[in-house]
Amino acid sequence: MTDSNHDPELNMLDCKNGALYFLPQSKSLSVKDYTKKENKRATWSRQLEFFLSCVGYAVGLGNIWRFPYLCYKSGGGAFLVPYFTFLVICGMPLFLLEMSLGQFGSLGSIAIWKISPIFKGLGYGMAIVSLITCIYYNVIIAWALYYIYQSYYVPWSSCENSWNTLNCVSQHAETMVSSNVSSVNNRTEIFNRTYAINPDLLSNSSKMTSSEEFWLFNVLQQSSGIENLGPFQWPLVFCLFIAWVLVFVCVMRGIKSSGKVVYVTATLPYVVLLCFLVRGLTLPGASNGILFFLSPKWEKLLSFKVWGDAATQIFFSNGTAWGALLTMSSPGLAFVVYPEAISRLPVSPAWAFLFFFMLLAVGLDTQFGEPCVTQGGIYVVQLMDWYSAAFSLMFFSLFETIAIAWVYGVDRFFHDISLMTQRMPCLWWKLCWCYITPATITSLLVFIFVNHTSITYNDYVYPAWSIGIGWSLAMCSIAPIPIVALWMLLKEKGNFKQRLVNCLRPTPDWGPALEENRILYRKSKTIVSSRFEQNHLERKPCANRFLITDSDVMQRELPLLQNESCM
Repeated sequence: MTDSNHDPELNMLDCKNGALYFLPQSKSLSVKDYTKKENKRATWSRQLEFFLSCVGYAVGLGNIWRFPYLCYKSGGGAFLVPYFTFLVICGMPLFLLEMSLGQFGSLGSIAIWKISPIFKGLGYGMAIVSLITCIYYNVIIAWALYYIYQSYYVPWSSCENSWNTLNCVSQHAETMVSSNVSSVNNRTEIFNRTYAINPDLLSNSSKMTSSEEFWLFNVLQQSSGIENLGPFQWPLVFCLFIAWVLVFVCVMRGIKSSGKVVYVTATLPYVVLLCFLVRGLTLPGASNGILFFLSPKWEKLLSFKVWGDAATQIFFSNGTAWGALLTMSSPGLAFVVYPEAISRLPVSPAWAFLFFFMLLAVGLDTQFGEPCVTQGGIYVVQLMDWYSAAFSLMFFSLFETIAIAWVYGVDRFFHDISLMTQRMPCLWWKLCWCYITPATITSLLVFIFVNHTSITYNDYVYPAWSIGIGWSLAMCSIAPIPIVALWMLLKEKGNFKQRLVNCLRPTPDWGPALEENRILYRKSKTIVSSRFEQNHLERKPCANRFLITDSDVMQRELPLLQNESCM
């Protein structure tokens, strides 16, 4: 059975195991020639480099400054219950899905949707989110560089700097520069005295710690609002330039260079955090602090917001559905609370340098971007961070699970994974990809929209026009999904049903990138696997097996059929 319109590239091999398998013809275009059409992609030198890159990508800044805050606010140790629940039913399944899909196809976020072209808009949406992220994310690295420079002096440890106000409270002591005291001899004496701080002063809204004032009045020099951006902060501009240079050095040779960098950037944070843990455990009252932080408040679990925060944190901490790890909260913990604690340690300059160098390493692992470094830049950073990722990640993850589990077919995807790992994944992943994870993401989206509140930064309320800009940013990444889907349908020929089937089915060149893997895949590829195709393809029995006879499928999937032994 042949067709002159078919591309003479592939040959029917056998009717076996209930499906069709095919290989390149020896007299026609070989697999080697075929794979030359694809761009050569660099590969990891070692598995360790790939592992460290994944660790650095998935464990980033959000776990350093957002997770502790959420844990403390949401019931201490009780917060770990919803967090690990969502990690198991959402975080890990999505992480495995994306890792498996990327490993099998060896393609970028746009080209990978050869697996189902109608979902190609997901790739463009992810690229747009990454582009928006690149506008501002590098500012975190710039802040870390600035703190590294200042760590030699630790200026945030005292209130004796030019930017400090009368409300400044030093963490060590409050120094009374002068005091008028009436003595029994009716004299006025001027002297210096040092008093221990009353911790209650720190809860007074009129007081600010020295580290907080350093952050607000020296680093940011914060303006009154987003409508008043003010001049550039030139020290931060310089730090931003250095950050970009570091980024260039890390990625100038692709994974060949970044794979070597991760030996430092992915391991250093854990070494530094371990040092802080050991040092913290040796301080007086350490056990009391840990118990206070982790003491569970079980009544918090009755709040839907706690569960919503836990689920949202999973998406922002493991890096699924896009190319970077972003948080929706202000960076107050990392640049205010941690410096406050570090300044209390002996040899504080050394500890400060280690901590902020760790932030630099984590930032380089996470993403690279260009922020706004004006006096009002923090408002822009908060606005873009809030809207660029808050909703898009959920939509992307939901459509990913639908595309892979229901359109491409979870059984076919399991088969692809087994080709790589030589074993089938467990049933749990199938249940998650097909039912549990999509249902959870849908519920989370409903929760976010129902409980949505306007963006704020501390006490500052964003004006309506800035919120409109924020929603426009969110829609910019989501809009490509329906737009590209419509475009793919219009490009196809035939009636609507035929166009839809063609757009949902993988393209003929879908498969592994390497020649030997593509041969193996072509040998074992199951043509009829997804539920959708089983419902739309005519099948014919062939020696207790099935043979596809739909002419459109022949043109797309089996360019040349010469083996008619089963007919």
